[in-house]
Amino acid sequence: MDEIGDVSMSVRDYVAAQTQNLHEALHHDPVLERLTSPNVTPNEYRLALTVLSDFYLSVEQNRQLLDKWAELDLQNECDAIRRDLGYRKVELVELKVTDSAELLGMLYVAHGASFGRNVFRRNLRRTLPELPLFFVCQPVDKSKWRLLIDTMEQHGKNPQDMNGLLNGARRGFEIVAGLSAAILCADDRV
Repeated sequence: MDEIGDVSMSVRDYVAAQTQNLHEALHHDPVLERLTSPNVTPNEYRLALTVLSDFYLSVEQNRQLLDKWAELDLQNECDAIRRDLGYRKVELVELKVTDSAELLGMLYVAHGASFGRNVFRRNLRRTLPELPLFFVCQPVDKSKWRLLIDTMEQHGKNPQDMNGLLNGARRGFEIVAGLSAAILCADDRV
């Protein structure tokens, strides 16, 4: 039922099904899940934003380097994160993405996370109202999301592109988890 060739399943649904475990694991990530806690601290908020900053800025930089998917850019999200964090040295992740389909998969992870920001926003407005919340207050760009899904559907018809898309989405989730683990280790040493 969920094979790539199954015409009854959309490309987006297929990618979501194939990455569901990685996606769900981020819901229980020790750094990111703190954003939903009623007793989240300013430091925990900063750590989670740092993880997201490093991911978003790295994907956007890679998108610009490949000069692909300009209409799916992450510039608003990157600007909002910079406003929240102020000046800090960004640890860009070397994504080594050379395939536009793989980049599209990573953009799927980044844009899809905008729906999760709604949950973060509700909690953080209540628990940390004194902190800048520009990133979590970024509205979901529904037209950009629709364009992303339409683009995935077009490119996912080609098996090679479908594999690249799926690999990019998997890597996107894994990169966020890896950044979170690294920042948790670094914070424990401080």
